Amino acid sequence: IYQENIFINKSITLIGENKNNTFIIGNHITDVINISNQGVEVSDFTIQNSGNSGRDAGIKILSDNVNIFNNNIINNTIGVFIEFSSDCNIQYNFIHSNKDSGIHILSSYKIIILSNEIYNNRWGIFSVSSINNTIEKNDIYSNKLYGIWLLRGCFGNTIQHNTLYMNNEYGICLNLFSGYNVIYNNSVSYSNYCGINIGNYWPCDGNSIIENKIYQNLNLGIFIQDSSENFISRNIFINNTIDASFNNCYDNIWEYNYWNKSRNFPKAIHGKFNMIPWLNFDWNPETQPYNISKNIKYLDYDNKKFKLNEKNNENINLPSIFSWRDINGVDFTPPIKNQNPAPTCEAYALCASIETVVQYQVGYPFGCDLSEAHLFFLSGGTCDWGVDIQKTVEYLIEQGVPDEGSYPDPHRPYDSLYESVSDWENRTIKIKEWGWVNNDIESIKQALIKYGPLVICQMTRKDLDNYNNGIYMPKISSPIQRGHVVTIIGYDDNQRCFTIRNSGGDNWGEKGYFRISYDSFNPYYSFIYPFYGGTGILYIDGVYGNLMPDVPKIEIITPKIYHTYLFNNEIETIFKRVSTIQRAAPRIFGELTINVDTLNTNMVEFLLDGVVQHIDEDVPFQWDCKTSKGLHTIEVIAHNDKSISKDIIDVFVVI
Repeated sequence: IYQENIFINKSITLIGENKNNTFIIGNHITDVINISNQGVEVSDFTIQNSGNSGRDAGIKILSDNVNIFNNNIINNTIGVFIEFSSDCNIQYNFIHSNKDSGIHILSSYKIIILSNEIYNNRWGIFSVSSINNTIEKNDIYSNKLYGIWLLRGCFGNTIQHNTLYMNNEYGICLNLFSGYNVIYNNSVSYSNYCGINIGNYWPCDGNSIIENKIYQNLNLGIFIQDSSENFISRNIFINNTIDASFNNCYDNIWEYNYWNKSRNFPKAIHGKFNMIPWLNFDWNPETQPYNISKNIKYLDYDNKKFKLNEKNNENINLPSIFSWRDINGVDFTPPIKNQNPAPTCEAYALCASIETVVQYQVGYPFGCDLSEAHLFFLSGGTCDWGVDIQKTVEYLIEQGVPDEGSYPDPHRPYDSLYESVSDWENRTIKIKEWGWVNNDIESIKQALIKYGPLVICQMTRKDLDNYNNGIYMPKISSPIQRGHVVTIIGYDDNQRCFTIRNSGGDNWGEKGYFRISYDSFNPYYSFIYPFYGGTGILYIDGVYGNLMPDVPKIEIITPKIYHTYLFNNEIETIFKRVSTIQRAAPRIFGELTINVDTLNTNMVEFLLDGVVQHIDEDVPFQWDCKTSKGLHTIEVIAHNDKSISKDIIDVFVVI
C-alpha cells in the first residue's frame, strides 16, 4: 500500500504487482496520480481517494502518448481525467464508484478507450470539446445519470461495439453542437429514460446511428431534438416503451431499421415540429432483426460528409518554408478581398483556394477572379445563417463557380436578389473531389503542398480582432466571438507558424494575412473547430473547366465600400456603423465620378437604380453621377462581341 500523491513529469513505466493487492491511496487532496509528461504507462494498481474538488482525479493526464492499463480506479472524484492531450490509451481497467465521471475527456483528441468496465459513477464517460476519439468494446452500466455523454463540440468520434445497460437516464447522449459522430454496433438497453438522445435545443447534426441493438429502454429507444441530417439505419428496436421520436428536426434519414416485428409497409415515426404533431418515415423497414454481433463494413456507404483524407500520409520530404505567395518567386494567390458586411467567409475562402490553384495550373497569375456571391447564395447561403461548407463544395462538384462578372458581390448585409448573367454556366470552374485533412502539423503541410491552399474552420477569439502583426497565439482568457472560415497558404518551420489569408480587406493584419503558431492547432485552444464536421481542415482537388473565359472584365474602383467621398475627394469612412446608413455603402457628398477598371471591353453601360443613365464607348469608361439623397444602386455592365460582365455597388448620398 502506497499512501501518497504521485506527480509524474518524465517518461516512465509504473507497474504494480497485482491490481487487486497493490494500492496507491491518495490523501483526499488533489490527484492521486498526475501525469504531465509524454510516454508514461501506469498498470496493475488500485488507485483511489483523490481530493474532493470538481477536477481532482484518480489519474489526471495532461500530456500525450500515455497508457493506462489494467487498473482498478475507484472512489475518486473523477476516475481518469484527460485534458489537452492526444494519442492516449485507456484499456482493460475497472473504473467504478467515482463521485463524478468514470472518464472525463476535455479538449483532447485521438484518445482510445477500449475494453474497460465502467459502472456506478455519475457519468460513465463524459466528453467536452473533443474530437476523433474512439470508445470501443466497453461495458458501461449502472451509472447514476448517463453511460456516455458528449456534451459540447464533440466531432468525429466513434462509439462502437460497447454494451450499455441500466444507466439511470441515458445510455448515450449527444448535446450542444456535437456532430458527425458514428454510433455503431452497440447494445443499449434498460435506460430509465432514453437509450440514445441526440440534441437538445442546440443542434447535433450529421451523426450516424447504425446497427445498434436498442431494447427495453423505459421511455424512449432514441430521441432526436433540434438536429438535422442524422442517419439512423439498420438498428434493432425491441420492446422500448416508445422506439423512436423527434422534435423540431428535419432531413434526418431513417432506413432499414427493424421495428419490433416484421413489417411490409413503411414505419411511421411520431414526433413534433414547432409543437405540431409530425411524422417521419422509415420507408424500407427490415422484416427480420440483424445479427449485429459481427463487424460488417457497412460504414463505407457513399457519403462525402465522412470522407477523410488518407492521401496525406505519404512520406514526403517537405521544405522548411513553403508559401503559395512565393513559388520560385511567383505569387499565385489572388489579391486580398473584403467579404464584409455579409457572412460569406466560406465562399471567400474556397474561391481563394481555387483561384490560386487555377493560376498555378495556367502557369502565371492572370487575375483569376471568381464569384463568391454566386457560390454562397446558390449553394444555399443566407445572411442570417451563413452556409454549410459541405453543401458548398458539393455545389462546386455539381455546378461549379463562374467568374466575378457573372454575379458580383453587392456587399449588402442582407440576402441579395441578383441574377447571374445568362451564360454563367459556360464560364464556370468545377472541382472533382474534396476531403478532410487530419489536424496535425505534418498532414497539413503535406496537403498544403499537394492540393493547394487549405480551407479551415476556426473559432475567432476577440484578441484576433485586434491583431496587427506578428505570430498570433490564441489567449484562452479571450472570449470566443464567432465561427469563421479562412485559407492556409503557407508555413514556416523556423518560426513554427502557418500563414493564413483572411477576407477582411488588406487594411487588416499583415495586409490581409495573419501568422499563427503551430501550437494553436492543439484542441486545447479551440482554434480549429469542426463545426461543419470532419476535422475542420478541408482540401479540394481536381480543378477544371473554363479557367480563362473570353469575357469582358469590369470592376468599380470609385467608389469603394467603407469609404466617404467629399466632392470627389476620397477618405476612409470613420464611423462605419450608423443606423440610418446601410453598412459598407460608400457615403457621397455632392457629385461623384464613377470610375471602372476594364479588360477585354468595348462598351460600358452605367445604371442607377436599374435605369441606364450613360453609355460610354471610349476608354477611360466613366460617368459623372449626381442624384438625390438616400440609398441608391449603381450597376455597370461591360460588353464585348461575345458576352457581358457586371459590377454593382450600393451608395448612400448624403447631399
